[in-house]
Amino acid sequence: KLLHLNPLLAALPRVTLGRVPASRYRLRKAPGPEALSTLEAIVHTLQTLEAPNAFEALLKPFDALIDGQIQAMGDDTYQRNHGNQR
Repeated sequence: KLLHLNPLLAALPRVTLGRVPASRYRLRKAPGPEALSTLEAIVHTLQTLEAPNAFEALLKPFDALIDGQIQAMGDDTYQRNHGNQR
């Protein structure tokens, strides 16, 4: 709706990113299989527009953060709340 109501936004070029990879974010349930975190969406966009796999390293701290949070909550808590999302 915002895009259609604002002529400046409506005039901008649009890019379709196509098939989205599965999210690595395993701490919350996503609204759908195509949902990505903001960082994952940025990396996917850069890889689509620039060079495939050139931005993969940006996700290493993200993966480490998730793994650290899972480790801190303990495996029992993680399994109870998130099942087999690993």
